[in-house]
Parts: sequence; C-alpha cells; structure tokens
Amino acid sequence: MPVENGNRPHSRRRTHWSVPFIDRAAGSIISIGGFLVIAAVLLVCVFLALVAIPLFGRSETGSERRFVVPGLGSDPRAVRVDEYMAIAWVLGEDWSVRLVRPDTGEMIDRIEPFADAIPTAASIDVERSDAVFGYPDGTIRQAQFRFASKILFRDSIPDQARDLKQGDRITADGAVYEMVAGGQVRAQRFEALLEEPTKAASSGILLIDEAHIPSGYVIAAFTENGDLVTKSVTKRTNLMTGVVTTRLTGAETPIELPQGMGNPERLMLTGNGDCVFLIWSDGTTLRIDTRDINNPAIAERIDLTPEPGVEVTSAAFLLGRSSLLVGDSAGRLSLWFRTKPADAGTIDGVILRLARQFEGDGTPVVAIGPSARKRLITFASKAGTIATYFSTNGKRLARIASPGVTFDTVGIAPKGDAIVAVAGEEVRVWPFQSKHPESSVDAMAGKIWYEGYNEPQHIWQSSSGTDDFEEKFGLVPLVFGTIKATIYCMLFGLPVAILAAIYTSEFMPRRTRATVKPMIEMMASLPSVVLGFLAAIIFAPFIEDVVPATLAALILVPISLVLGACLWQMLPRTIGIRHASKRPLAMIAMAILAIAVASRLGPLVERLLFTGDLKAWLTGNVGSPAPGWIVLLSPLCIMSGLLLKGRVLEAWARRPGAARTRRLVAAMDFALFFITIVAGLLAAYALGSAVGAMGFDLRGSVVGTYVQRNAMIVGFVMGFAVIPIIYTVAEDALNAVPEHLRAASLGAGATPWQTAWRIIVPTAMSGLFSATMIGFGRAVGETMIVLMAAGNTSIIEWNIFNGFRTLSANIAVELPEAVQGSTHYRMLFLAALVLFIMTFIVNTVAEVVRQRFRKRAFQL
Repeated sequence: MPVENGNRPHSRRRTHWSVPFIDRAAGSIISIGGFLVIAAVLLVCVFLALVAIPLFGRSETGSERRFVVPGLGSDPRAVRVDEYMAIAWVLGEDWSVRLVRPDTGEMIDRIEPFADAIPTAASIDVERSDAVFGYPDGTIRQAQFRFASKILFRDSIPDQARDLKQGDRITADGAVYEMVAGGQVRAQRFEALLEEPTKAASSGILLIDEAHIPSGYVIAAFTENGDLVTKSVTKRTNLMTGVVTTRLTGAETPIELPQGMGNPERLMLTGNGDCVFLIWSDGTTLRIDTRDINNPAIAERIDLTPEPGVEVTSAAFLLGRSSLLVGDSAGRLSLWFRTKPADAGTIDGVILRLARQFEGDGTPVVAIGPSARKRLITFASKAGTIATYFSTNGKRLARIASPGVTFDTVGIAPKGDAIVAVAGEEVRVWPFQSKHPESSVDAMAGKIWYEGYNEPQHIWQSSSGTDDFEEKFGLVPLVFGTIKATIYCMLFGLPVAILAAIYTSEFMPRRTRATVKPMIEMMASLPSVVLGFLAAIIFAPFIEDVVPATLAALILVPISLVLGACLWQMLPRTIGIRHASKRPLAMIAMAILAIAVASRLGPLVERLLFTGDLKAWLTGNVGSPAPGWIVLLSPLCIMSGLLLKGRVLEAWARRPGAARTRRLVAAMDFALFFITIVAGLLAAYALGSAVGAMGFDLRGSVVGTYVQRNAMIVGFVMGFAVIPIIYTVAEDALNAVPEHLRAASLGAGATPWQTAWRIIVPTAMSGLFSATMIGFGRAVGETMIVLMAAGNTSIIEWNIFNGFRTLSANIAVELPEAVQGSTHYRMLFLAALVLFIMTFIVNTVAEVVRQRFRKRAFQL
C-alpha cells in the first residue's frame, strides 16, 4: 500500500458498530444487575426491620369516657366488660348487678341475684367468670357471671336491628345487637346463673375463694370460728331427670393464727387448689398447703410488707392464679410467686418469693385489675392514678391521672383494648392499645425472672398448651445456640477443609486431583435435610453407644496419620519412590487401624478414668474432676510437644555435620515422635490431676450430661456441609499463587512442605480467609441439620454433649405457626433481622481482614 506524505497507511478494517454497542450494553446490564442484587439485599433488611419495629412501639391511651350509673352506692365491688366492649356489668354496694354500655353509658338492665339473702363473702374469678358466695349460715352458692354471644341470621334478627349498618349497635330486650360483616347480627347478653345453696361450714363464712380443677371445684373459706374450710365440689347430672347433685368432700380444720392478730382480711386460693393464702393488713401471711384437703397444714409464714409501717391494701391473682399481686400503702404493687429451691425447707418443698415491684404514685393501692387473657395488670392508687404494666418484664404501658378521685374497682377488657374504673356511681372508660407489651429490650437481651423459676434466666419459649402460659421471648439463647453450632462446626470442618486444600494443591498428583476435587465439590449438593436425617437417625444413636471409643478416635486418628508418615520415611528410598502413589492408601489404612484401636481402647479408658460409666461421670454424680481435664489437656500437651519437637529436637537431630543416613534420621524422628506422645500424655495426666485436685471441674461447662442429639453430632455432620465450600475456595486460592514463587522456593533448597507452609499459604491467605468466612456464613445460616440433630432446646451452656437452638432453626419451626401481626410473628422476624445483622457484621470484618492479608501478600 503506498505511503502518502510520510504517514503510515490507514487500515480499511473497521470495528462493526455492534461490538462497542454490545460491550456497553453488557457493562450496563452487569452494573444494573449488581445494583439490583444490592437493592434486593437491602430491601430484605428493610422488610425485616419494618415487621420488627412495631415491637418497640409505645402503648396508646384514648380519650376518657365517663358516665353515671345510679344506685351503685359508695363502694362498688367489681366491674367487668365483654370482649367486644358492648356490655359492662358492675356489682354495686347493695349486691345488685347493673348492666351498662361502656361505649355510650346507656343503662341496659338491673339484676338482683341476691334479693333473698345477702352474702358475707364473695370471690369472682376474672379468667373464668366463675363466682362463689358465702353466707352467715355457713352455706355457699356458686354462680357464673358470663357474657353470651350469638350470631343471628336474617330470620332471627329482631326488627329493631334489621336496618343497622356494619359497626352500629342497638339495645333491645336486655341485649346489645351489632351488625357485623356478611349482613349478620351479633347479639351480646349477660347471664347470671346462680346455683342452689350448699352447706359447707358449721358457722358463718367471712372469707371465701374457689379454684376450678379438672374434677370440679375446690372451695376454701374462713369461718367465724377461726376454722379453715377446704372442700372439693363435684357435680353429677341425672341423665333421666336432669337434676344436678352437688357433693362436698373435705375438712373444716382449726388454724393456729398468729398471736394477737385477729382474723385475716383476705383469703386467696391458687388455681389448682393446692395452696391457700391467709393475709393480714400488716403483711403477715400464712401459706397453707392444701394438696390434701382433709389435712391442710401451714407450710410457710411470710411478711409481704417487710418495711415498717407499710400495710397491705389490696391483693389479687395474676393470670393463671399462681402469682400473687399485693398492693401496699406505700403505693407499690408487688408480684410474688412460688419457687422450688433445693434448700426450701418447707413441707411442700416450695417457698414464696418476691419477683418484682411496680411503682405507683406513692399513695396506697386501692384496687387491682388483672387481665383475663394476658399478663397485663392495672392498679389504681388512692390519689386517682391508674398504672398499667406488663407483669413479665415490668414494662409500664400507661399512666392515667385523675386527681381527687378514689377508684373503688378497676379492670382491663379481655382483649386488653380498654381500661375500666369505677368511683362511687361514676364509671370511666379509656380506650387502650397495648400493641406488643411482651417485647422489650430487657426481655429480649436480659435475664427475666419468670413465674415458677428459681432465678432470672434467658429463655425462649413462645407457646404452650395452656392459655395462662407466660411467653418468653429471650433472644440470647437463640443467638448463643447459633454461635455454639458455628464454633463446633468450624472446629471440625475448617482444619479438615484447609488441610485437604493444601494437600490437593501442593502434593497430590494432577491426574488424581482432577478426580478428587470434583468429587469433594459434589458433596456440597447434599441436601441439609438428608444430612440432618442421617445425623438424627443414624449417627446420634450409634455414637451414643460408643462415646468413649469416639472420643478416643478423635485423638488417635490424627496421631496415627503422623505416625504413618514417620513409618513411611523409614522405608528404603527406592521402595518409597516406587510406591509413592500408594501413600494415600497407607494413610487410610492407618486411620482405619486407629479407629479399630480406639474401639478397643475406649472402654478400657472408661473403666480406668471414668469409674466404668462415662455418662454417669458426666452428670457429676460420680468420680473426680481430674479425668475431664486429662482428656481435654491431652491434645494440647501433645500439640505443644510436637511443636517443640519440630522447632528444637528435629533441628538438633538434623544439625549440619552429623553423618546420618536417611533411615537413621527417620528412625530418630519416629523415636522422638513416640517420646513426644508419651510425654504429652504424662504431662496431661499430671496437669489434669493437679487441676482436678484444686477443685476445678469441667462438668457443667464444656462437658455435662449426655444427650443423644448434641453439639458434637452437629459439629461432625454440619462439618460435611461446610467442608466442600471451604475446600473449593481455599484450593482455588492456593492454585492462584504464581508458579514462579514455588519454583524459587524449591530452587533455594526448601522442601515441598516448607514451600507450602512458608510461601504458598501466606501468599494465599486472603483467599483462605475468604473461604473461612464463606464456610462461617454457611454454618451460621444452617437450619435443618441443627433442627434435627441438636434437640432444638433453647439453653445456654457450652456442653458439647447437650443440645441447643439456633436463630435459623427457630424461625423455620415457629414462623409457619405464628399468626401474622402477633408478637410471636414479629419476634421471629426480629430474630431473622438479628441473624442478618450478625452476618453483615461478620462479612464486613472479614472483608477488612482479607484486604489486609492481600496487602501483606503483595508485600511478600
């Protein structure tokens, strides 16, 4: 091609317009995809946060509604509302029941159930709407003050309610009718069902209470003669006549009252009828064991107000009728419940303990209103202040001030959506939204003293088979279980995966590597459910029968591999080179031999160290602490000895100028290895015995009671889930090290092992760390293996032989059963958010460390 003006000729070949277009389009698509991935991850975090944030919302109290109910008198006795806030009944001073509408104050009806005889004692159960009344002649009458709800269809709807719009209400014929969805009308009525009087005591009844049990009722009463009546009430209905026969069995027992105290002011019977509290105004309380109703006995005497000058002004049971709420003249509400410490010293093995206190306004507590469905409590002070708390975590939900008003009775609507209080003939109603009172930072992250427990604890237990169950939403056991599973998994899986990657990359023949690596990578395709099934059904029962042999194998297998390497070096050089390809088979044979030896050695060690029963020793009932320390210190002492051997003894044995043959050096190496193992075991025995003699015991910490599905099983099986991932990334990182670094190291006279350990591994450290973090993330998020192999118990202990529960397993199990919008549902999303944040923090730290390793590798 001719040259013009001394310039180089122009090429006539031009790049097609589609090439740069495709390049730019591909770059844009990749960028958009990356941003979309980041946005998707952030949206997941935002969604979890939006679901969980309402847990920390504040409760709200609406505007007050007040109305007057004539005839209640100056001292109304009780007030209750139905769950739809359609009817409220108030038991007046004259023992008549007045029905009103709490939304409008409209008077519905007046009922006089006690027109024939006025009771001298009464008890009304908030939860069941049951009531019992005592009379001066020693008789009792049981009753039910209940709300009846019925859905009416078009044919049965009264004329007054046919034209109602949805949500509208009308009062007619002693009922409240409300139009609900679907053109149906709900009729809400109040029913007062009184039974015939039954003779229960020989003298007048001053105090009375009842408890509902599966076989009927238990009645407890205090009489004018100072006797305690404890009787079981059973009812039988004649199928032919329909006549109900009531039978009372029990005793009327004289009680030795505190000297000079007079009669008690209050009597309270627990929900299962096994305990009676007799309470005096100065706080003195007798707790009477009534498990045998024919022989009640004083179990304990307690002072509910130990401070001088403080008196009991009110008392009530919390939901479940087990915890006792006591209001005092100092304006505090105290929560007491029974616990079972080992040193109780009482006839029934329990003691009453103060769990927490709720502050009022400093004036005497005059009324207590526990919720019938939740562990909400509201109480009124003499100065007119109403405070509402959630009893489990002590969270204050509302504080209502009505200066100059002294309320006679107070209550909470069944759904917890209203607070009702009565002062004289005036009824006041406040709409109330408690939202999620169960959740608080203290409940999720701190120790809470739950009902019946001996001390505050971290517990997660979100459901039970009873309505009075106390929900426990402590996230600490779940976070701890996640960390525990990850640590034990990584302790087993990480060394195996990294060492396998080093061997595959630096020592394995390339043809063998081309076969082995894909096989290990295919292990990652094993479903978690399959691994969990194998762990729970096969490995856990098998290892339970051979625990000593398993522990022995964990020590002997690594030793056997090193021993095999020493023996291989003692072979003649020509034989070693000729059969180099069979070295892996020899190592496998040594491992199998070690397992066989462990199966024989394990029972022998169990007899020598653990009094013949390892599981009994783990419970702490037999044996000394020394064997546990010996087993724990054995690997550490052996590893320390091998490190000393490699750094000092081998250098001395192979010092320059020593005329030694290869076989002699190998024999010396074998002798040093044997001496190191024996010395390590002897050192472990000496140190373990010394530590055990000082009283330090591993039982109750890293070891303890053996459970079939435990952390050791999880660590072993879950290790197989993370090994392929760690191995693949680590092996690729090692292979990415430039070949000239290997060649330079080998050319300088370094052995292949020295090259791998001192040149290749430091250079590939950033990749190895990335592999570790990827495996760590896989272990943190594992669900099914942990769920099936760890026992799914939310406990906090490092015991390798016990189970645990993780965040991911908890979410997988409980989320399908949680009701959307409930506290339980939102708590599970909060757990997912915590898991998300934990993973994010770990990944961030990992990236920072990886970048530092990378800079160091470039410097090398």
